[in-house]
Amino acid sequence: MTGKSKSTADCLADCEPWIVLAVGVFITCCRTGNFSPLDVARQPAVLKGQMNQGIAKIGAPSWFPVVDSILQTEDGGAYCRVGDLAAPRSIVPADANVQHVTLDLRAMTAASCSFSLVYFPWFRFLAEPVNFDAAGRVASFIADCFLFLLKKQGFSAVLAQDGDSCRIAFGELGITLVGQMLLDQLMLKWGEAETMFDAAGRSIRIDARMFPSAYQAAAQIVSEGDQLDNAIVTITPQCAILRYAPEVGHV
Repeated sequence: MTGKSKSTADCLADCEPWIVLAVGVFITCCRTGNFSPLDVARQPAVLKGQMNQGIAKIGAPSWFPVVDSILQTEDGGAYCRVGDLAAPRSIVPADANVQHVTLDLRAMTAASCSFSLVYFPWFRFLAEPVNFDAAGRVASFIADCFLFLLKKQGFSAVLAQDGDSCRIAFGELGITLVGQMLLDQLMLKWGEAETMFDAAGRSIRIDARMFPSAYQAAAQIVSEGDQLDNAIVTITPQCAILRYAPEVGHV
């Protein structure tokens, strides 16, 4: 089905599994009090090291996906995904928290200079033109990813930027992203209906008209009297709101 024949309802239905997944991750983050799995999508994670005569060594956190990160050397000798490098590499766990990374770049550069490894989940999606320049323009970079995907699907999409926010309009739907240094909010709007992921405020608002299955799942938690750890769920006829609330603990 092409984008030109796909209805608004079809688009929302395609998005709903991702909404449900995001809610599940959010609930887990509330329970543990650790929002790292969501925060990694808010800004690029950057590791900086020093290269010695083409040998780059660095200690990376165990969670850092080295092969999916972007390598950039100060001298410009390398700028690509680590997993695509035609060069020897070694990634060895040092302990539960750290992995030692060695990249042999002597076939590309013999320089002794600084280098960086940059990881951002949004790098998995193409932007046009192809680039990995997300630092300081997070909302713009993610908007470019959405724009490329929508146009690839045949949608006529328009991107507008206003200060710290970007908005994409396509058909009856609109996507708004807020935060250039750090993604604060992502909103999906359909007429008067709005679903919002407030990363800065640690909350999610799901509009029942847009994502009925996700709304019903949240409503079921309340109707069955279940209590979420460190979270409050509020249900209205129009929406479900999940909010991180460490003060409530486990009830």
